[in-house]
Amino acid sequence: MPQQVYMLPVPAMAPQTATVQAQQTLQAQAPVEVENQSKTEMMRRSRVREELKNEDILQERLEELRLRDERRRTQEVLGLAQENDPLSALPVAAVASPVVSPAVSKEQIVVPPVTERPGEPAPLVAGIQDQIIMTKATATLEDEEKVTFSVMPRAGLNNMIGNQNGFSVNGRYSAGVGIGVGVSDNLGVEFGYAFSEYGVASSNPYAGMSPYPTYGVGRPSETYALKQNVFDVGLKIHLLGQQAKLRPFLGGGAGFSKSYINYDNKIIDSYHQIGWNTPRDYEISSYLGYISGGFDLKVTKSVSIGTTFKYYSVLSARENQPLANYAFYTPNYYNGYYPSTYGQTGYYDEKQAAGSSLAKAGFYSIMAGVSFTF
Repeated sequence: MPQQVYMLPVPAMAPQTATVQAQQTLQAQAPVEVENQSKTEMMRRSRVREELKNEDILQERLEELRLRDERRRTQEVLGLAQENDPLSALPVAAVASPVVSPAVSKEQIVVPPVTERPGEPAPLVAGIQDQIIMTKATATLEDEEKVTFSVMPRAGLNNMIGNQNGFSVNGRYSAGVGIGVGVSDNLGVEFGYAFSEYGVASSNPYAGMSPYPTYGVGRPSETYALKQNVFDVGLKIHLLGQQAKLRPFLGGGAGFSKSYINYDNKIIDSYHQIGWNTPRDYEISSYLGYISGGFDLKVTKSVSIGTTFKYYSVLSARENQPLANYAFYTPNYYNGYYPSTYGQTGYYDEKQAAGSSLAKAGFYSIMAGVSFTF
């Protein structure tokens, strides 16, 4: 007898229950850990990465500059021309910033803690600080080793020292210019020129007097201009450095002078008419030694005012002829004839000694001026 099969209805599952079961199955198969980060934390980490990258680039650039500077110093020490060094002529390749691949950017980067505080400046990198110190030291060394040039026009008073036998000498003025070369902070070399003028008159009490009282005729002496050109060179030692406002100095050196007196043509022609020899103009050539002193007052970096005292001693002198005493007086015409000129023609040796005393007399000058330094 055939068996009967009975089919029982199976109740259907709700759709919502099926979805929940599917999600639980997926979570059990592949659990994924999701790390939630704030936007501020992500920006901070990005900034730190950029800072580290820039610091590496800056440090590399500084080391490259220091290497080039050391090469230049080596060339200066060895006396080589810069074009002889092939390394210095090579162009410096620009340092490219590293490219971060997307795969690397996704990896977690361990970053040191941030120590900056608001309101406080970040400390200088060691390379930058060394570069600043080296630059200041180089500038100071260049200032100390710099050679300076100066020009100083000046003017002042002058006079002679010593016994000028038979003559009265009065200084009138002196003017000139000095050129200085500063070889160090306190030492310099100075080249100078000065033009001076003196008034020279005869002080012989017997000149112009006749030996006979009845014919005694006295007359004043003519005053001539003794014109003097002085060239000198010497050392100038400042007692204080270039940074001082007031700089006193001492100095000394050697020089050469050329002096001359031009006689009055009217007086010379008068003596020529009575048969006397006509003298030539009087000239003196002298070799000198001098000492100096004074001070310079700095107004600006390149302008100074100062005063200089110089005393010249005559080491040796040469005259082209004796100084003619009678050329200081005009001859007198008395009762149709010229009287005897006692004191003008006699005692020739004495007159020559008097003229030589003028050539051997020392002299000094005190001048002030403005100095321009380059």
